Amino acid sequence: MRIKLSKWGNSLGFRVPRALARQLKFGAGQTVEANAERGRLVVASVAPSYRLAELTADMTPRAMHEAFDWEAGDG
Repeated sequence: MRIKLSKWGNSLGFRVPRALARQLKFGAGQTVEANAERGRLVVASVAPSYRLAELTADMTPRAMHEAFDWEAGDG
């Protein structure tokens, strides 16, 4: 697949065609890593990173109480 480079400000850029993006499971806003290896451009997806504060932001005592069945025993 051939893709034409375009000038974007002081940089060069290209668009990833939809079929290729689907094949690679790339999505809009996703972070990728780009490296030069033996004269080739290699673009790879990056595993998402999470911060504990982001993961626990909605964990309030009320939310945790509602998330579990607090009924006592088997009845």
